[in-house]
Amino acid sequence: MKITLQLFGAFRPLGESLELSLSKGAIVADIREALKKHLEKNHKDFKNIELINSSRFASEVEILDEDLQLKNGAIITII
Repeated sequence: MKITLQLFGAFRPLGESLELSLSKGAIVADIREALKKHLEKNHKDFKNIELINSSRFASEVEILDEDLQLKNGAIITII
């Protein structure tokens, strides 16, 4: 399953968005680990991993619960 993660603030130097691959049945909390793996592989110069741990994820209308199951093709924002 793939989601688009929109990037703002401290994450904007990484680009406007990232496409992340997640397992079928993934939940919002799984985005965090997928993002960390992506950064370790593609953006080794990003040093603020703790920021990921304290960030929340949102749709266009609400902050998402960590245990919410994601849908393929979802557009999520890290805040």
